[in-house]
Formats: sequence, C-alpha cells, structure tokens
Amino acid sequence: GGVTYFLFSDVFSPNSKTAHFNHATDTIRQDPRCQKLLGEGSQIAAFGEASWSRWARNRYISSTEETDKWGTEHLRFRFYVEGPLGQGVVNAHLVKKPSMDAFEYAELAVDVKGHRRIDLAAKEKQDHVAPKIFGARWW
Repeated sequence: GGVTYFLFSDVFSPNSKTAHFNHATDTIRQDPRCQKLLGEGSQIAAFGEASWSRWARNRYISSTEETDKWGTEHLRFRFYVEGPLGQGVVNAHLVKKPSMDAFEYAELAVDVKGHRRIDLAAKEKQDHVAPKIFGARWW
C-alpha cells in the first residue's frame, strides 16, 4: 500500500514534481526560441543535478515546496537542458492558491549563457487570457 501511494503521489499524480518537470520539458522542447538556442526539440535533453558519485546515473531534480502564511503553496525547481547547439539552466516557480485546483506557472525561464533569458511563463499566461466583457477582464 505504501509503495502504491508513493508511486502515485510522486510519479503519476498530475500535481507531482515529475509531472511538472515533464510539462516544463515539453514546453521547452516546443518553443521556437529554445529550439533556436539549443537545437531541435527532439534532441533537447533535460536532467537534474549531478551526483557526487561518479557511478551514480540518477540525477535528482533540485526542488523546494513551501506554504506561505496565506495558504498559497509554492513549488520551485531547477534543472538543466542541453541540445546540439547549446545548454541552459531552467528555473521554475509554480503557485497554487487555496482556491485553485492545480498549480500554475509564476516563472518558467530558460537561461542560456550569452543570450537573453527566455520567459516561457509569460507566453503560457497569454494563452490563458480571461475573456474581456465591457472593457474589463472577468476572471
């Protein structure tokens, strides 16, 4: 029972770190700006922190979870991306307010040395714009 709970909550759940990592990686692979700096989307690899052990193949995703005094949950994680043209660091910050069912991106940014930061969260927020009625956004 414990193993099943762990697998569901840490791997298969839509709110797991693994699901958010996979979504962020897919977003990066599909973005034309990232493809221009890193290479074709199918060739972009994403991985976590390097281990101190040279024998270890497992690279964990550095992440923190916290809940602020208003009950808002914050999930921050960092990982690395690499393609045939370059490599970069991804910083993600997800927020889930008490009234929300799922996390949403407050920050999803790719930093490639020598280039401007690519802000993917801004693009994702533009895709989910509230409808405008009588000149005001009703969300």
